[in-house]
Amino acid sequence: MGESKSGDGAAAASSDAELLRELVAACVERWEAEGPTALEQLCRERPLQASALRRRIERLRELGRLGAGAPAPVVPSPLGDFRLLERIGEGGMGVVHLAEQVSLQRRVALKLIRPELLHFGRTRERFQREISAIARLHHPSIVTIHAVGETGGLPWYAMEWLAGATL
Repeated sequence: MGESKSGDGAAAASSDAELLRELVAACVERWEAEGPTALEQLCRERPLQASALRRRIERLRELGRLGAGAPAPVVPSPLGDFRLLERIGEGGMGVVHLAEQVSLQRRVALKLIRPELLHFGRTRERFQREISAIARLHHPSIVTIHAVGETGGLPWYAMEWLAGATL
């Protein structure tokens, strides 16, 4: 009986650590749009983890990895067969660049994970789910995926480039 309690304690500690990693990742994803409000909202939603979450986020700010003035992560270029031309969009999880597929001399939209998020939990898994979901869709209003890859540990995918207004 003593073994199961100790095993349960280890599982709970692992679960708590995973939850904290997920909360930090969520806060980082939301920080650009919401700033400190993202942290406050998450702390209200998860009061038991609030203290640890505040410590982790403060440490990221001290390291210059969060908030205004944070250095832009280095993105390798080229990325496989793609040469980055300009940054055209961004969201909580990724950044989209206009790129040239060198071998085919065509422009594409190249999406990559924000490099700073690669240190958190299931970011790669979520990115892969996004790719899989898009690849299964077939509709004239949905762009197609041309290529998927990873360069320098940074996952990316190339999509059809449609000139015009952003969505």
